[in-house]
Amino acid sequence: MFSKLLSLIRGMEIRRRWLNRVRLIYIAVFNRTDGHLVGSVVDISMSGIRLMSREALTVDEVYEFKMDIPNTKPESGTREFKFDVRCVWCRKDVHSDLYGSGFEFRNIEMGDAQQIRNLIEQFGDTLTVGAAQ
Repeated sequence: MFSKLLSLIRGMEIRRRWLNRVRLIYIAVFNRTDGHLVGSVVDISMSGIRLMSREALTVDEVYEFKMDIPNTKPESGTREFKFDVRCVWCRKDVHSDLYGSGFEFRNIEMGDAQQIRNLIEQFGDTLTVGAAQ
């Protein structure tokens, strides 16, 4: 299973040759209710996130997620970010056995919005693909 994901990641690296350097950031997303690994962040914006996961997720369902966000300085470790999202779409990935899902943030407070903004500013285009662990 992981070899297929690594192949997908390598393929995406090749397609993104226009970047001077591809740096992969792995941010795992967990269900806050049961601690189950949901998937990994592929993209993030102020309005939502896109995940890759092993299982299909239910469209229009609201999920309670958490993820450990890397701090600006790697030696500082990570910080936990808790958030609620609504699944807007979910599709089987044509290049792997994974599913891609798009989520919109729900009930984001000012402090949470700042954490999202910091994550986007910190990693920008370097947040390319996350690998489910």
